Amino acid sequence: MKIYVRRKILFDEILSFMKNPQLLQNTNLSIEDVKKAYLEYEEEGETDLEIIEQIPYRTFLRLMQPKPVELIEIIKNEQLYISEIARKLNRSISNVYYDLKILNKHKIISFNKSGKYTIPILLLKEIRINI
Repeated sequence: MKIYVRRKILFDEILSFMKNPQLLQNTNLSIEDVKKAYLEYEEEGETDLEIIEQIPYRTFLRLMQPKPVELIEIIKNEQLYISEIARKLNRSISNVYYDLKILNKHKIISFNKSGKYTIPILLLKEIRINI
């Protein structure tokens, strides 16, 4: 069984791919895609480029636990500060932040800092399981 994630690409990743194109070998992207995304980011401040990558089964299981899934659903539908998400879920800010850090580590979300507040942004577009 192979599990694939389709997600928006981060600007740091674009820079890494441009510096080391060999990193593109196991992706659905070409160096031309990356260069185009870099120019888009320079002009508009973001890019629509998406990457498809395989994730380990254990990672998939960890991400699909009830609390991370609940966070993904909230982030998908609303742009809230972490404290607002915690209040909405009736959970502590530290526990919500811990779960968000796990999602961030696996590039399911990223964080957008707005002054002293942090807003999680969903990068995930699709999860596909090939049997």
